[in-house]
Amino acid sequence: MSRNFLHILIVILVMTANLSAGSMLEIPNNKFDFGYTAQNSTLVHSFWFHSTGDDTLRISEIKTGCSCTLMPLEKKWIAPGDSMNVEVTWEIKRKLGHSGKYPYVYTNAQEDPFRIGLDTRVFNKFDDVSDLYVIKPYKVELAKIANKNIDSVEIKFISKYDFDLQIVLIDSNVDECELHIPEILVANDTVLGNVIIKNEYKDKEFIGSFTIGFSDKKQTRITIPVRRKIYNLSSDK
Repeated sequence: MSRNFLHILIVILVMTANLSAGSMLEIPNNKFDFGYTAQNSTLVHSFWFHSTGDDTLRISEIKTGCSCTLMPLEKKWIAPGDSMNVEVTWEIKRKLGHSGKYPYVYTNAQEDPFRIGLDTRVFNKFDDVSDLYVIKPYKVELAKIANKNIDSVEIKFISKYDFDLQIVLIDSNVDECELHIPEILVANDTVLGNVIIKNEYKDKEFIGSFTIGFSDKKQTRITIPVRRKIYNLSSDK
């Protein structure tokens, strides 16, 4: 009886070891909803890739489906127990309505690729988003033009509703800036927020975005793109 039990225990241990052996990839929260965003925007989000096996994870390829979506890798391998942050940049064109992208990640962990999901709803006018409030502007343009710098942008949150709404910062991929987002949109009032570029990035170009959520019945999300552009103007001679 004890010999049979020992045999079963050995089989279970071997099977458990085989399950955990080799390369493994985990991507927590592998889907992200940007909510509403304006036409001709660039959206940015980051995913964490975790190597959870006992062998090095090797990423052979990421297929995004089109050149409008980029997921560059700082390296193509992750040691066991380590993690890597992978940023995806998605250029939204003029097409209105729902849009989605589903990049595939090919690795040595398994034959089938891992799937990532991105969703947004593209609008032209803010009236298409909500009749309860307005955000102005819904794109942030920071610039350096000759001797003129646009290093901060004020954002107005305008309520057309009889009740207060909470505002939550859901996601931010603009490390180059300080974001000041109000927590409450007071009923029938205007509250202010702003985006301010950090000093060390004033001479650099960058793109990013941040996603905010509102406590209305639809739990509306809105993603605001941020861009820093440096214009080199030469005078005609």
